[in-house]
Amino acid sequence: PRHGRQAITRQALQELALPWEPLFKAIESSIGKDTALLLIEPDAGKRLLRIGGEARHYPAVLAFMVRLEQTQVLGAVHLINHEMREDAAERPLQFTLAATWRTEP
Repeated sequence: PRHGRQAITRQALQELALPWEPLFKAIESSIGKDTALLLIEPDAGKRLLRIGGEARHYPAVLAFMVRLEQTQVLGAVHLINHEMREDAAERPLQFTLAATWRTEP
């Protein structure tokens, strides 16, 4: 159907117009020496974001969350889950966060 393709095209153009660079810069600047980023899953339509990573310890996760919330781009950062990786030598904490993506000033 023609209308379906138009809707997909319109959605793709809207997503391309979103401020992606500030989002990635905000996340990159929030990563600390005790955290590593593993995954970014944006839902541009809903302006939501899932962030997956590993940290050396729980306070590093909390500090990462605070830094994310202090950016102009992300807000309402929540810890969805966390789990100690027993299979790795350093036993890092694997975590997933959810955040809202502020696309307008």
